[in-house]
Amino acid sequence: MNHEKANTDMVNADVTAAQGLTEEVLVDMMIYEAQLTHAKRKLKDKIDMVLDKRDKELFLQLSSELIELEKNFGN
Repeated sequence: MNHEKANTDMVNADVTAAQGLTEEVLVDMMIYEAQLTHAKRKLKDKIDMVLDKRDKELFLQLSSELIELEKNFGN
């Protein structure tokens, strides 16, 4: 009987550890998504600003950065 309880305790500990790891990964993913969203928003704001200033060179540079960001990490 003690052997079965020990096995159950080990399984429960493994499940708890896996849940903790899963939560940690999800939190990391959420943080990463927030950072990515922020970076895209900053680029779009800069693009709007250079459009107002009619700075074609900087517009092309920032647009390329945004395209690359979206290509590599999704919309």
